[in-house]
Amino acid sequence: MFITKCTTSTPTSKTLVPNLCKPEERCLHETDKTVEASCPVTINIQNLKCLYNNADQLPNKLNELKDRIELCSPDIIAITEVKPKNPKATNQLSEIALPNYNMVSVNIASDEGRGIVKDILRASPIVLQTSYTEYIAIRITFDGNKQLLFTSIYRSGSGTDENNRNLITLIEEITDLKPYLLAIVGDFILPEINWDTWTTKSSSTDSLGFTFIESLRDCYLLQHISNPTTGRGESSPNILDLLITNNSTQIQI
Repeated sequence: MFITKCTTSTPTSKTLVPNLCKPEERCLHETDKTVEASCPVTINIQNLKCLYNNADQLPNKLNELKDRIELCSPDIIAITEVKPKNPKATNQLSEIALPNYNMVSVNIASDEGRGIVKDILRASPIVLQTSYTEYIAIRITFDGNKQLLFTSIYRSGSGTDENNRNLITLIEEITDLKPYLLAIVGDFILPEINWDTWTTKSSSTDSLGFTFIESLRDCYLLQHISNPTTGRGESSPNILDLLITNNSTQIQI
């Protein structure tokens, strides 16, 4: 799986690169995240292209996204913060649908969360046992029986302690599935972490930043983003969007 960067005016847009089979004639909706597709998915892992973007209101940036798709031709598109912080109306999936892709979504046609969509040519969405809700995981098989587990996550900065614990459980559960390749992308909003040193500003071992780092270490996971992914106005640039994997030799950024 290769990872390259696709330049865009949106500060957190990246193209992740690990060819998908031709798409099935079906569409995946909100409830499909809880059901694993029965069809196997076989790919050439060396050519798989994945685009991730923290959109912060996707409908307003849909034309720009389509331009990026034409430029990068991704096989998987993972978008977090699809909805605005205080939406005045409910988004319809048809408003953000992309031609030639099947959509898996969570918290789009509801009042909960900021919403995640994953547009895929073909893959198997899976449900995990954790109580954490704002995630989408898909499973892809390659080289016979090897698996790539690709998960996109959004964590609200105002989330509860219980939600934060559920996030750690989610990461551990993903790792416990022991896929050959594991990739997690998303907006985690953990500005207190210094990713150069894998340390936190807080000395408390109970802080989310410390717990998050220790969870990655315990699971033998790597975090690849080293440059700020956000920074607007007078706010300090921070690495809030992360790329986490279990195999650095398969990744090129």
